[in-house]
Amino acid sequence: MKNRIVIFTLLILLLSLAGCEKNEEVRDINIENHYEEDLALIKSENSIPVKFVFVNVSGIDIGMLSIIDPSSKEQMNVAPVDNNSSIEVGANWPKEETKIYWALYNKDGELCIEGNSDITGIKESATIVLSGDGNVTDIDVQVN
Repeated sequence: MKNRIVIFTLLILLLSLAGCEKNEEVRDINIENHYEEDLALIKSENSIPVKFVFVNVSGIDIGMLSIIDPSSKEQMNVAPVDNNSSIEVGANWPKEETKIYWALYNKDGELCIEGNSDITGIKESATIVLSGDGNVTDIDVQVN
């Protein structure tokens, strides 16, 4: 009978110790999640959510609008923009970045125009109007 009590006591002790180890693992995971949340806050302090609106009134259809991601420096193909239409692009934009770099391609995928637009002071959005008469000849930027 004494052996059963000793074995039963040891079994309860081992099970309770195993339960403690699981609680420690949960605490580690919670600490890791707080770190990731803090990192996201730091990133958001360095960037702002903005909206870019590209308006095409140039008299021609744009085969592809591309912009350069200021963080990765990679080109991102956005979408075609038909004449007399517009497209909206949302982004978390670095606060210190004062220009947006963009490119326009024709329907055959050939580069037509590369440029950049000054967006100094952007807080919420920028509207970039591409105008002309059968060609993009004027670019007007309004920053909000």
